[in-house]
Amino acid sequence: MKRKGFLLVAVVSAMLVIASCSGFGGKASESGVESAQESSVESAAQQGNDVASASVQESAAESAAVQESGAESVQESATNSQESIEVASSESEASAASSEASEPAKPRWPSEKSIPGDPFPEPAPDPTPIPNDPVLHGYNRIELSGNRNDHVITDKYCYLRSDKYVMFFEDNLDLPGDLKKNVDLIMDTIEDVVGVPFNAEKFKPIPGNYTHFDHDPWEGIELNKRVAIHVYVDHEDVGYICSADAENVTIFMYELYTDKFWNSVPSYRDNAWRRSDYIDYYIFAHELTHALTTRYATMSEIMTEGMADYVAMEVMERLKDTSSDFQKSLDHMYFNFEYRIAKDVTKDTIEEIFTDDLSELEYVNRTDKYTLGRMIGSYLSESYGESFLRDYMDAVSNLGDRFDYCNMSRPQKEKYTQKFKQLFGDDVFVGFAEWYKKNAKETMREYIY
Repeated sequence: MKRKGFLLVAVVSAMLVIASCSGFGGKASESGVESAQESSVESAAQQGNDVASASVQESAAESAAVQESGAESVQESATNSQESIEVASSESEASAASSEASEPAKPRWPSEKSIPGDPFPEPAPDPTPIPNDPVLHGYNRIELSGNRNDHVITDKYCYLRSDKYVMFFEDNLDLPGDLKKNVDLIMDTIEDVVGVPFNAEKFKPIPGNYTHFDHDPWEGIELNKRVAIHVYVDHEDVGYICSADAENVTIFMYELYTDKFWNSVPSYRDNAWRRSDYIDYYIFAHELTHALTTRYATMSEIMTEGMADYVAMEVMERLKDTSSDFQKSLDHMYFNFEYRIAKDVTKDTIEEIFTDDLSELEYVNRTDKYTLGRMIGSYLSESYGESFLRDYMDAVSNLGDRFDYCNMSRPQKEKYTQKFKQLFGDDVFVGFAEWYKKNAKETMREYIY
């Protein structure tokens, strides 16, 4: 996941208790409604037949002189009965439509490849209701005002909820009032860029026990398909990095540490340059993209890290006018400096570089997989269409086991390359190599380290 320069040197992993999604009784309810409708229509039809039969008997008992009038009466009665049946049926159908419309929308996964340029499906709302969280360990739920100038200082474990995530906080954090609003915008925009919702219909959360440094201060909070976003403090300046998987996102960000805590740790206090004057929302966008894509497919390292960078860049570009933090995040992205990655990227070598996943070849620096993958994303968006990532995830969704993108065998990697060519064309690597020559610049290491 995202490396924050030379400041971050170790990896922290997170697992969280995730409750299994319980289904709704929509199917059974619909069946009951349909049964009741059929019974009502049959009853109305029977009543109509009884009325018609009685009219016929009365007409037969009358004299021949009024027989014609009686027949007209029978016909009129039968007609009225049929109208009653049609009204009852119409009302039942309206009731069924109303019942169906009241059900929550279900998330959709594309059933077939889209034509480049096709509109994305609207992301579906999360159908899981927000439960009342049991307070087991004294944590508290907080709210943020939405105003950038307001601040909440955390002095104990706390959390806030959204339809798509639960965000957990340690103490010693200084939370700007618009943090939740901006994370909401980021997640909505990620869905728009990729074209699929976070609450993927195919995604089944892995139940497990989440512990925060050997204890679980948030035990009992239900997540279902929501992402768990953990915002932590590196108390001893170990150098933890941000990370993500399908269930969890872990954020370490100096700018969110309180001044009191910052000044209590000498390595922080004496290096003020390590903190920025803005919240780097690129980090949230990058890691949350991992959470989304991992719910749909396992990809290679180049595509996993590259697509997270590509989507994060697109998100910051779309949101830059909504907040100065988004604008600054975009302005300070190190990968805005297009630099040449591997020395051997040519039309004859790029397919092997892609297949090898940069595991054996000589690098310019350790961010190659991020930059090469992001540039592949930019090329595919221009040449194939905005739906390229959604379609690619669909194509490779059954190729790899979950979370094994760092441990693929050579035969597995070759399968990914073949799927890539089947989807984007046999000449996709040649086309990218030519595009790469025009768009990549010489290495600019001074901007990276």
